[in-house]
Amino acid sequence: MDTATTESATLADGARRRWTTAVAALSCFLMTLDVTVVNVALPEIQSDLDASLDSLQWTVNAYVLAFAALLLTVGSLSDRYSRRSLFLAGLAVFSVASALCMTARSDTALIAARAVQGVGGALVFGTCLALVADAYIGAAEEMRRKAVGAAIAAGAAAAALGPLIGGGLVQAGSWQWIFAVNIPIGVVLIVATVLRVPTVERAPAIDGAVDRVGAVLVVVPLFTANYGLLTGADSGWGQPKVIAALTIAVATGSGFVWLELRRGGTALLDLGLFRIPTFAAAIVLGFVVRLLTFGIFPFLILWLAGAHEMSAFRTGLVLTALAVPLMIAAGVGTPLARVIGVARTMTLAMIITAAGLFLGTLIDGTGPWQAALPCLVAVGIGCGLAMPHLMNLAVDVAPPDKAGMATGAANTALPLGTAAGVALFGVVLSSRVRAEIDAEAVGAGAERFAAAVIAGILRYPSAAQTELAISAFTHGLRLIFVLAGCGALAAAIISALLLRNVDRRDSTPATGQTPTDTRGNP
Repeated sequence: MDTATTESATLADGARRRWTTAVAALSCFLMTLDVTVVNVALPEIQSDLDASLDSLQWTVNAYVLAFAALLLTVGSLSDRYSRRSLFLAGLAVFSVASALCMTARSDTALIAARAVQGVGGALVFGTCLALVADAYIGAAEEMRRKAVGAAIAAGAAAAALGPLIGGGLVQAGSWQWIFAVNIPIGVVLIVATVLRVPTVERAPAIDGAVDRVGAVLVVVPLFTANYGLLTGADSGWGQPKVIAALTIAVATGSGFVWLELRRGGTALLDLGLFRIPTFAAAIVLGFVVRLLTFGIFPFLILWLAGAHEMSAFRTGLVLTALAVPLMIAAGVGTPLARVIGVARTMTLAMIITAAGLFLGTLIDGTGPWQAALPCLVAVGIGCGLAMPHLMNLAVDVAPPDKAGMATGAANTALPLGTAAGVALFGVVLSSRVRAEIDAEAVGAGAERFAAAVIAGILRYPSAAQTELAISAFTHGLRLIFVLAGCGALAAAIISALLLRNVDRRDSTPATGQTPTDTRGNP
């Protein structure tokens, strides 16, 4: 092959990789956006479809539950079958389901369409990062890490920008617009994938039959765990359906682990990956980062809307104070890791996140809402530095033919972390609000009043009730920030102790060299 032909092939490879990265990043953005964009449209949906409170909760959760429950299965299946085909199928399902959401004429039809949309989202999100890994086979590892980091950062930005985008679409049109916008973007992604994203031929990671029992069994604990956590936070932990869901999650989760240990190398999830310290730390960190950040968002949004009477669109604008620094810092995270190492970068990211969360204690219900801005900016910087590495850490240490399995496990930790955060901090907030209201001896209606305050209803005809509601909710939110800040410091310690460069596939030293860890130490 002459020089001109080699250069032409190199340019073609570069173009395909850029297209794959762009498609993956936009897909991550779109699939994650539909987790948060619906929240601000719930009042309009309720009015138009005469939906109950339970139906509105399921409008949000049907997508999240289907999405979270299928990620691990999709990731593992992508190691056996064509990732590109699964990705395209997911885009088609997501686009059709978005059209069904847009045209729904009842709350039941909307919930069903949202569940189907979640299936499509899982097929897309569970394969898009593995597609990136395929596209960068033969390229420098640093190039692949930057591409994966860009896609993950796009997803994180979508989660933060969801309220702003949703508020803008609803304000400009109607609630149907939040689903209608998915359709042309989905079509563009399908066309771009068909024309520009290549099919990579690879030997399957695992020989033999698909672990069908594992594929079905893993969905049950993931679905019931997410359902139990989300419903418990909304309806109370003593509800029989919550207790049953969490019990089933523990029982079936234990059964899944037992089955996968018996199947060994043919398992849906190779549990041997968790023997690698960096892989285990990546899963834990992904869970913790989501728990400590996106797990707080619902309560912060309620505070902005209730204490400061902000519209959905204004609330979204305020949250750009987190989203913009996050996107900027995400571009810095990868080059910074080249200089100081991944472990030090992640440790720094968690320390900055902790500082931001502690700054959240400066909020005051009677003071200006701008007191929340330092918290949002610092948390955005910390999350931005961390996000590019959360998925890369898992993929870096897994065998290339198990990239789908690794990303599936890492992806699954993210929505579980969000659900666990909402549940945990919901308990903290509820307890603090009830204690403060009980201490004020409100009277016979104290429980109803506390329940309304916990739901974010902070304005009342009585000035005394309004003052008590805002004070109780604000104190509860401050306590959440303190606990989250302590959790972020614990995550910094995990990063410093468990992340190791010697676990990476590309860290094998030349003869006579001593391997170095991610801190730059021998």
